[in-house]
Amino acid sequence: MKKAMFIIMLVIAACSVFAGGSSEKDEGPVTITYYGRPDVELEREIIASFEAENPDIKVNYVELPSSSNDRLKTIQTVLQSQGTEMDVFAGDACWPAIFISAGWVVPLDEYITQDVRDSFIDTMLSAYTVNGKTYGLPFMADVCALYYRDDLLSKYGLPVPATYDEIIEYSKIIMEGEGNPDLYGWGYIGVQNETLACCFLSIYWALGGPDMVNENGEFTFDYEIAEEAFELMRSFSFGENVSPAAIGSFDTTTLRNNVMAGNIVFDTDWLSGYARYNSEASAVNGNMKIAPLPTNGAIGGWGVMVSAYSEHKEEAAAFAAYRASYESQMKALEMVDQVPTLKEFYNEETVPEGYGYLVDFLAPLSVARPRGLTPFYAAVSSRIQIEASAVVCDMKTPAEAVRDLESGIASVIG
Repeated sequence: MKKAMFIIMLVIAACSVFAGGSSEKDEGPVTITYYGRPDVELEREIIASFEAENPDIKVNYVELPSSSNDRLKTIQTVLQSQGTEMDVFAGDACWPAIFISAGWVVPLDEYITQDVRDSFIDTMLSAYTVNGKTYGLPFMADVCALYYRDDLLSKYGLPVPATYDEIIEYSKIIMEGEGNPDLYGWGYIGVQNETLACCFLSIYWALGGPDMVNENGEFTFDYEIAEEAFELMRSFSFGENVSPAAIGSFDTTTLRNNVMAGNIVFDTDWLSGYARYNSEASAVNGNMKIAPLPTNGAIGGWGVMVSAYSEHKEEAAAFAAYRASYESQMKALEMVDQVPTLKEFYNEETVPEGYGYLVDFLAPLSVARPRGLTPFYAAVSSRIQIEASAVVCDMKTPAEAVRDLESGIASVIG
C-alpha cells in the first residue's frame, strides 16, 4: 500500500497533464527545477528514481547553500522576483507561513489524495497546513525532545519527569546522590541561535503560553508567560543550580560532548542526538532514552513546496509527492539517517528492520508543535534568541528581557 498510494497519485497527475496529446508531450519531457537540500548524493538518487518512474518529467537539481539562513535567502530571492526558474523547493518547517502569506506557494490538495495526507504524522503535516489547505509535504521529521539517563532514574527509583519542576527536583536528587562535581542535571543548547528559541518556546508552552498567532491570524504571544519562562530558564543555572553557569555558551557540539561524557542527566535536543548519545563513542551508550518534553517540543524538519510561479505545477507537485514518499524517505534513512515523517515507519509491525528505535520517536513527534505560523516568525525568533541569551548568560533580568522583547517584536510586526 505504501508505494501504491504515491504511484496512483503520480499517474493521476501525469495523466491530467499529458492526456489528449498535449504539445508539451509531443515536444519531449517536461523539465522542472528543484531547489533541494545540500545532501547531494541523496537528492540525485531520489531524482534518478523519480525520472525512471516518470520518463515524461526531468528534474534539474539546484543545490541550496549549507546554511539554513542562506537557503531561506536564496528561495526568497527567487520567489520575490516571481521567477519561473524554480518549480519546487525544499523548505524548513518554520518557513511555510512566510511563503503562504505572500502567495508564493500553491496548495497541493488538488494534486494529492486524502490517503496521502493521512499517511503523514499529523504534527509534521501541520507545519505545512494553513486554513485547512496543504501547502507542502514533510519529508524529514524533527522535534525538540527530552533525553534522560535511564540508568540513573532506575538507580534512584524516579519516573521520567513530566514537568520542568520535576526535572529540577530529580536533577537535585541525582546530583546529590552521585556526588560528582562534573555532573549536572539539566542541559540544553543555550548559545544564541534558533534552537535556543525552540527551548524557550517549549518552556513557554509548558507554562500555558498560547500560539503566536490564533486562528484569525492575530498575534497572541503572551508576554507575562514569556517572563515566567525567562525566570525559569535563568533559575536553571542561577538559583536552582542544576545547569552549568556557562550554559549560555553551549552549542550543539558542546552539549552533546557533555552528555556523551556522562556529565548531564537530562537534556533537550533534536532527534539527531539519539544516534550520537547511544554510539560506541559515548559513555552513556544504551542508557540515553527519549521522551516528550513537558507539554510540547518545537517542530523541526523539512518539507517540499511548489512555487506559485512555476509553469509546470502538476509535474512539480508529482515530484513533491515522490520526494516525500516512502521510497524516498527509506532511501534518506539508509543514506543520511534522516528521520521519516510517515506513520508507517513508527508502527512496531512495519518499522524497517534495523530501525526499531524509531518507535521511541513517535511519542515526542506526536505532541510536537509548530514554532509560529506567522510570516514574521524569523524576525520574532531572532528577538527571542537575543533576549533568551541575555537571560541565560545573566546579562539581563527576566523583566528587562521581556520588556526589550516586547519592544523588539512591536518594531517588527507593528
